[in-house]
Amino acid sequence: MNPPLLRRHAFKSHGYRLVICTLAAVLFSLVAEAKTTSSTNNGAWFQSASPPRIWDNGIPAPGDTVNITNAVSITTNAGVVLNVGNLNIQPSGFLSLGNPALVINGSSVWSAGAFSAVSGSLVQAGTLTLDSTNKITIGALTNVGMIFHKNVGGLQMVNGSLLNSTGALYEFQSDAGITFGGITTPFFENDGLVRKSGGSGESRVAVPFNNLGGTIEVLTGRLTLVPGGN
Repeated sequence: MNPPLLRRHAFKSHGYRLVICTLAAVLFSLVAEAKTTSSTNNGAWFQSASPPRIWDNGIPAPGDTVNITNAVSITTNAGVVLNVGNLNIQPSGFLSLGNPALVINGSSVWSAGAFSAVSGSLVQAGTLTLDSTNKITIGALTNVGMIFHKNVGGLQMVNGSLLNSTGALYEFQSDAGITFGGITTPFFENDGLVRKSGGSGESRVAVPFNNLGGTIEVLTGRLTLVPGGN
């Protein structure tokens, strides 16, 4: 191998290392900039300067941990997709979506509270833990990650649908169930895996349950599916 060829290979190798180091620096910067912000008043998601200020650490950005402790609404043009890291809904929290698709990518905990998707959608792409002794009220929710239903509190569906997508997991880790609490009958559609892994009693899905090629697994207790709801 002649010297010019050696120099050319050395330059290419150095160039690859430079690109890798640059990408690593960008990723580190994105992670470092993620913050935690919590609602302090009722209001709109993008409301910041005009009173009342509703976020204690600025408007949520992609990768942020967002704590909802008040009534917060999101209204955007149709087709808008918003991303956050973790979305934690506290007992006093209420999130309302109008048009946007809100994607949760991290590890989130809902300890009661509620959310409503009037014309938008909430996509759970990370890990969501439902951990409450109280009912959690939801609108339409699409799960493409993992949902762990813990404690004794039930999940109350008021409208829309709960879609457990292909490759996704909805796991009952207690005897908690899903109830119907609205006017328009919601439904649970399973294309992934629904599993009961905890609790020696019954977990009851009391909204219409449609199993479309998904898997149902019971490791302990009973899992009751009510096709017609009640």
